[in-house]
Amino acid sequence: MVLGITLAWVGVRSPDAPNEIGKVTAGSVAAELGFRTGDRITEVDGRPVTWRSEIVERLLAAPGASRIVVEGGGAPARDITVPADRMTALLESLNFPYPAVVGDVGIGQPAYDAGLQVDDRILAIDGRPVTSFSDMSAIIRESPGRRIEMRIQRGDRVFLIPITPAAVEVGGETIGRIGIGAASERTYVQRYGFFDGITVGSRVALVAVGLTAKGITDLVSGRASPSQISGPVAIIQASGAAAKSGPDALLNFALFISIALMVFNLLPIPILDGGMVFLSVLEAARRRPVGAKGLAVYQGIGMAVIGTLLVFVLINDPHRIWKRYTAMDRATEVEQGTEEAP
Repeated sequence: MVLGITLAWVGVRSPDAPNEIGKVTAGSVAAELGFRTGDRITEVDGRPVTWRSEIVERLLAAPGASRIVVEGGGAPARDITVPADRMTALLESLNFPYPAVVGDVGIGQPAYDAGLQVDDRILAIDGRPVTSFSDMSAIIRESPGRRIEMRIQRGDRVFLIPITPAAVEVGGETIGRIGIGAASERTYVQRYGFFDGITVGSRVALVAVGLTAKGITDLVSGRASPSQISGPVAIIQASGAAAKSGPDALLNFALFISIALMVFNLLPIPILDGGMVFLSVLEAARRRPVGAKGLAVYQGIGMAVIGTLLVFVLINDPHRIWKRYTAMDRATEVEQGTEEAP
């Protein structure tokens, strides 16, 4: 929890988006106020803006109604007045798309296994053109567990990469994810004051506990693949990438690693703290201690479980790296073949 609070105080960097508005949904607050797809917001209350973070910051700080200047479609600039009571709803309905470029690749995720790299540009998925990161995300969400084919541009080369999005349950809905983040030319930092940082940081830590517990439950129930389990090699890779990204990324990584270790240590597996707690509860229920022979069997089971898990992760990490480089080799063969840029 201390790490979560510290992270909130230090601030978290997030990718920023240009001031161009993406698709405006019919019937949304943005559409009702007169925003159109492709518009660029150039001013908010008389101050020029070029990035999404500037737009959000100035609209949220406005004491009342705001005047927004937009340009688009070659038409003259026009003013749009946003009432104070519709400010939040407008921000929720406005979409500022990121380019369809890979900003980061999660180790052990389907994108990593398939050979995707940072700065790869996604041109199409299953023949459907992709112009923004949100376009790409929508197609992937619709394809949990189904093999798709991504047309990738890497430098001046274009090739195809097959990939199967992982099936993830979110809010009772099963969606597809491949484990990549958006790229952006600019980032912004969101940090909190002393008391807000304590509240937000504590909440983040509790959410991380819940996510870790859910991940373990999914593994045990078979809803998640054991291939997602990471060992020391993957942890070293991820920590190195986090350290290069900055102090916020390193703190965030340390937060999730510490919580993962805590939750794992509380599992009812013999030789772990959770196993000892389970043994104590069992002895209290039986009203007598477990005998020496029973204790030896119990601890032997724990050693077998931990040993099996250790062997698995030590094999899984190199296997994951081998899969990645094999996939990259296959992609290279395709790009040197007959594939052409669209």
